[in-house]
Amino acid sequence: MIYLDHAASTSMWDEALDVLVRSSGEDYCNPSSSHKFGRGVLKKIENSRKFMLDFLDAGSLYDLFFTSSATESNNTVIKGLNLKEGDIVYVSEADHPSLLKPAQYLENFGAVINYIPMREDGGVDLGGLLNLMNGKEKLLVISFVNNQSGNINDIRDIAAKVKEKNKLVHVHVDGVQGFCKIPFSLSDGSIDSFSVSSHKIGGPKGAAALYLRKGIALEPLLSGGGQEGGMRSSTRPTPLILSFSESVRYLSNRYEKDIEYVSDLNKKVKKNLEDSIPGIFFPFSGENISSYILNLIIPGISSDIIVRHLEEKDIYISTTSACSSGDKGENPVFRALGIPEKFHNSVYRVSFSGKTTGNEVQIFCSEIISIYNELSELL
Repeated sequence: MIYLDHAASTSMWDEALDVLVRSSGEDYCNPSSSHKFGRGVLKKIENSRKFMLDFLDAGSLYDLFFTSSATESNNTVIKGLNLKEGDIVYVSEADHPSLLKPAQYLENFGAVINYIPMREDGGVDLGGLLNLMNGKEKLLVISFVNNQSGNINDIRDIAAKVKEKNKLVHVHVDGVQGFCKIPFSLSDGSIDSFSVSSHKIGGPKGAAALYLRKGIALEPLLSGGGQEGGMRSSTRPTPLILSFSESVRYLSNRYEKDIEYVSDLNKKVKKNLEDSIPGIFFPFSGENISSYILNLIIPGISSDIIVRHLEEKDIYISTTSACSSGDKGENPVFRALGIPEKFHNSVYRVSFSGKTTGNEVQIFCSEIISIYNELSELL
C-alpha cells in the first residue's frame, strides 16, 4: 500500500504506539482519584502537559487543556466566548468545517459573520481584513496552515496587526496542519488560543489539546466533574494523552530534518508529473506553502475516476479535506481559494509525512501518469 493522505490522518509512530499499549495496561485507574495510584497517574499527565507547553515556549503565558479532537477544541473556543448580538466574527470560507460551522452557528445568537478576504495564493489578505475592521469584531478564526491548499499564514503577524487595530479581538488559530511540521512559538502571546491534534502527527486518534492564554474565560462545552481545570469535564484518557505527548517528543528531535526531506519529495512529485501530464498545474506554490501538502489539477478527467483507479492499485490520495469529502457540486472551499469552478472536479491533494519514501512517490507518479495516459486514449 502507498498512502499519501497524511493531512487527513497518519499512522502512529512506533514510540507513541508503545506508550499507548504500555499505559493502557499500567495506568488504568482514574487520574482524578485521591489515592496514591491516581495521584501517580495524574503526575504523568501533568508531565505531558508541561512538556507540550514548553515545546511551544508557552509555559509562562498559556494553559493547556487536553481534549478529544481539534474539532472539540475549536468549538470550545468559538462557542465558549459567549458572543452577543452584533458581535462580529471573522472566519475564512476556505478553512476547515470545524472552524467555519461553529462560527456560523453563532449567527443563531445574533453574531455577525464576516468572511476573511483571501489572496490569490490562498492566504489571508491581511490588508483587506484590516480595512474591513470597524471596532465591533470580537473573534478572528484562522488556520496556521490551510488543510487544503497548504498555505502557511503568518499568524503571529496577523494577530499582532489585528490587535493593533482592535485589542479586544480574540484570535483563535487552528494549528493542526502546522504543529510539529513548521517551527513555531507562542512566546509573544499575540495568539489567544491554539488547537492541535494527535492523529495528524503520528499519535492516536481521540486526543488533542487547546492552548489558551491565561486569564481568558470560556464557557465549557461540557459540565460534570470539573477535570482539566473545569474546561473539559470527562475522565482523562491517560493512555491517549501520554501517547500524544510522546509523538510530540519524538518529532521534537526530528521534525526540522523532516521538513527538508518532505520538501525534496514534494519537488520530485511536481517535476515528474509536470514532465509527463499535459496541462497539469499546481494552483498553490511558493515559500508560504507547506511542503507536506501538494495540490494539483489535471483538467479534462474527473478526479474521482483517477482516484478510483489509484485505489485499485492500493494507492491512496484525496480530492479534498476528509471532513469535506461528502460535498458534491461546486466546492465552496475551492471557490474561496480562488480555484475556478470548471476545475473543481479536477483537484487532487497529495500529502506526505516523514515516513513517506522516495520509492513510494516514484511508484505513485508512474501509476498516475499511466492511468492518465490510458484514460486520455479512451476519452
